[in-house]
Amino acid sequence: MYNTFWKNYVSGVECRGEFGCANDLLTDYAHVAAMLRYSVLLVICLLVAGCNTPGPAFRGAEPIRISVDQSTFDVRVDGDRAQAIRLNMEWAPRVAVVAPRAVAAIERVSGCAVSRLRGDQAVFVASLDCGAGSPPRQIFPLDLECDAYDLKDGYGTLECRPYP
Repeated sequence: MYNTFWKNYVSGVECRGEFGCANDLLTDYAHVAAMLRYSVLLVICLLVAGCNTPGPAFRGAEPIRISVDQSTFDVRVDGDRAQAIRLNMEWAPRVAVVAPRAVAAIERVSGCAVSRLRGDQAVFVASLDCGAGSPPRQIFPLDLECDAYDLKDGYGTLECRPYP
């Protein structure tokens, strides 16, 4: 944006007209206010557009909408995992209240028992037990062998591998 008031003020050009340089200043502030309004509107639209977006692990899985008590969820099932996204607004939802509803929704949609549940009041991810038992929990190696290289100014590349 080009501010004509400051251009005239710095260059020493005398403002003319009934209101002088004040008119230029008010016009510039009106442009700034309009840009801020549109920026806020754009941010709100982007935030609302992401309300029901699944996590990367569940992209492509079709959602099934289901209501349990006062909560409405979109449930996506992918193999032995499921994701439930709560869609409705609730006053001060607590995990202790919403989690059993999410478990019930996931079990109805998947037909499997929930063996593990993680998440918050809005998004839950569950491990499913479909009769073969719960999948074994992945344990990451505790011992690592690491090499550091390309060290410059205290920064560099660190490459680590599991130590046998």
